[in-house]
Amino acid sequence: MEQAKIRLSDIKADALTPVRFKNIDGLTTSIRTSGLREPVMVAEKDHLLLSGARRFEACKRAHVHFVDAFFPSNVVEGSLELRRHFDNPDPLYSLPMGVTERVEAAFLLHRLPPPVGEENGFRRDTHTAAAAGLPPKIYAALRSTIRKAGRGEEPSLNAMQEKARKTLSLMVEAVENPPPQFPLASLVGMLHQLLLQEICPDTLESCFPYLNGGTDTKDNRHQKGGSARISRSGSRAPKKEFDYIRTADVVTGTLEGLSCVITDELTDSEHYEYVLKALKEARRMSHVYVKKMEKMRNE
Repeated sequence: MEQAKIRLSDIKADALTPVRFKNIDGLTTSIRTSGLREPVMVAEKDHLLLSGARRFEACKRAHVHFVDAFFPSNVVEGSLELRRHFDNPDPLYSLPMGVTERVEAAFLLHRLPPPVGEENGFRRDTHTAAAAGLPPKIYAALRSTIRKAGRGEEPSLNAMQEKARKTLSLMVEAVENPPPQFPLASLVGMLHQLLLQEICPDTLESCFPYLNGGTDTKDNRHQKGGSARISRSGSRAPKKEFDYIRTADVVTGTLEGLSCVITDELTDSEHYEYVLKALKEARRMSHVYVKKMEKMRNE
């Protein structure tokens, strides 16, 4: 992986970058007197900051003009470097990162291209999940829930955001202290499935009956704010309301996932015209369905 100097002002800090500026004065002083010992990680094409938000902020406060940076050529290199940073933190340069912060940091790496020659069928999740220290299914569920929960101290949260934040806290609790009764992937997956149905258990223990297939939410749907139900067998009941929510969630997630695709590399790719045509068709179809829904509402 290439390491080189870069002008600090050329680095872009993405809105998704975890903001961790606690105890930053000591780091700022160290950088001012001894320089930056631990390089930040930056995307080569657009100079997006991939790892090192706290170091980046300390360099700004220390009035440093140039810094050392790693420039991963693909998502595999970036994931290995991020995992190395997580596994061997410098007490001065790094603060312990929680589950949510690791997932957010790993998701930034989705902007990087796959290794040359491995483009077909390549899955970024396999490597970014490993960077976060999580199995891919758990990583995907956490990432989806983080997106639904929103970021920062928003002035007002809608009902889904409130449920998503509560569900996220339960997922983090499960990852940090896995209950012995059930596989962790099953528990986190069930929490995510319940969230899609707008159901949020109060505690991890109250989620267990769903995994045992002994809870039918049909009778208490209104109490929990859910719009669908889980059958006693644990499988999804044939409820159209659930399909509406699930489909809308897939569409939203796909659109947000385009940040992994619409990069500078796409311009030179043989698939550029195909992707552009597909997006234009998707835009046309979305307008058709929006008009149809507005007409249905007005009738």
